[in-house]
Amino acid sequence: MAGNWAPVVTDIMGIIPVSNSATNITVPLTITSISPNSDLNPKGGNIITITGTGFPQDFNGGCTYEIAFSDGSKCNAVSLSSTMIRCMTTAFNYLSTTTPTLQMTVNGVSQTGPQVSVLTSPVTVTALTPNSASPVLKQLMNITVSGAPGPIEKSEIDVWIESRKSPIVKQPINIVEVRNDGTYQYLVVKFGGQDSGVWDLKVRSRSYGSYDTTGITLTLVGKVTDFNPK
Repeated sequence: MAGNWAPVVTDIMGIIPVSNSATNITVPLTITSISPNSDLNPKGGNIITITGTGFPQDFNGGCTYEIAFSDGSKCNAVSLSSTMIRCMTTAFNYLSTTTPTLQMTVNGVSQTGPQVSVLTSPVTVTALTPNSASPVLKQLMNITVSGAPGPIEKSEIDVWIESRKSPIVKQPINIVEVRNDGTYQYLVVKFGGQDSGVWDLKVRSRSYGSYDTTGITLTLVGKVTDFNPK
């Protein structure tokens, strides 16, 4: 693992003192490839694979590391080994640059990797219909999607809502089917209920990444329609 390491010598009696003049061992950090490295989603959510050497071996190794791009965006590790990291990208600053460079630091050792290319037009959710519902009753809803690079596969999509208060609560929503009218694609989902309030809609494709759902919300409000006895 990359870093500047001091030698430690032990025997059956314990640790053997090492001279102050002993030379530390410096393990380099190398980055050989990134995949995929083109047409990345500007809203993030892509899982990319980085290969090289000197990487952290697991999440519990006690090392410090950071995976980022030159535009300030991050890539959050989902799996680690000494020669391969899989991480999920956050939203890129694509208005600043569409070709950011990978930058990685492990235990204070930094390395610059290859550039990646980022798309400038994210897949966008333009509407949620209806955008309000009962917090306790099940209901079908349509999510209108624009700009998808191809037909949307139901098995590739995750839909959920997120609370706006801390701690953030995520409520998955089941996808019933995908429809296409030639201009837009629609996700037909079945909402199963959650606490009252305003929730932010989130949509992610496992292959493409996160959809732009800016401003798309679901309002859950309980209503009394009748009572008895009157």
